[in-house]
Amino acid sequence: MERYRAARCSWRAWLDNDKRRAQNEAALSADQAGWLFSAVALALLLLVKTVLRERLYFVALAGCGQCLVAAAYAALIAHRRWGRPFYVRWREVLSIAAALYTQANSRYLTLQGAGNLAIHHGDSAARLALFLLIDHTVVWVFLYSLYGRLSQPAAWLSLAASALTSLASSERICRHTLAAPGVEVPLASLHTFILLLHSGPTSHAFAHLLTSAANKPMQHCIAVSAWLIVAVGGLLPYLLLRRLERRGSSGRAAGEAGQQEWRRAQQAEEQPQGQQLLRLHTGVHGALPLYLASCVLWQLADLLPTLSPP
Repeated sequence: MERYRAARCSWRAWLDNDKRRAQNEAALSADQAGWLFSAVALALLLLVKTVLRERLYFVALAGCGQCLVAAAYAALIAHRRWGRPFYVRWREVLSIAAALYTQANSRYLTLQGAGNLAIHHGDSAARLALFLLIDHTVVWVFLYSLYGRLSQPAAWLSLAASALTSLASSERICRHTLAAPGVEVPLASLHTFILLLHSGPTSHAFAHLLTSAANKPMQHCIAVSAWLIVAVGGLLPYLLLRRLERRGSSGRAAGEAGQQEWRRAQQAEEQPQGQQLLRLHTGVHGALPLYLASCVLWQLADLLPTLSPP
């Protein structure tokens, strides 16, 4: 009972946080423009591609739900009396719900539509990686997380929930991708490239490389998809958001003490070459944990097909 009360108090304190409220109020204009753009762009896409070209009327009708949600959010922000205060108070919850619904709707349109992006792979591993990022909704999650700029706990929760839902549907997306003729060759090349990219700190990478050629295309696709979803769609935007938040905080501090910051910048430009090399070494050293985390994620992703039932 005490834990429940403590959690409830923490929840109320987070809702009533002045810094969070100010951040949400500052994002109203950008959010309204983003929701309107999403509604109009998706409506045009459904009209041109799904209705006029593919003639899948029921699929287009189901996809219109996302347009209605985006338009409703924009209308909510436009209502200054009660809609805007409600949106400011519950912005993170509304945004996470919309992001998850957008993912589900995008996957539905991908699986039920008549087209298949993987058909246009052109034997290119890079192009296939881009198509996998789109089909797994990683691109939309990445762009939305950087554009929405939710508060730190909500951003982490949104990225984690998006990654879990994408992982849950990765097998269906892979079946859809493997339906494209000739996709096995660029998929194997993409799997090998990612394996070699993360072979530095691992002792069994080259031994695994000798046996990975015998893996099935579905195993390659699941492993590559899992790494793209978690590393590119989860870890990378989270780190970028943290960096942007720190830069914003330092920018505000610099605005308060602009003259002192200018002097420090001048002193930094006059630093000896040895100190500049030391700063470069520090930056490279800071990127090492990110690479190691990516290696761990790849090892887990490459083991995922062996853990899943056949």
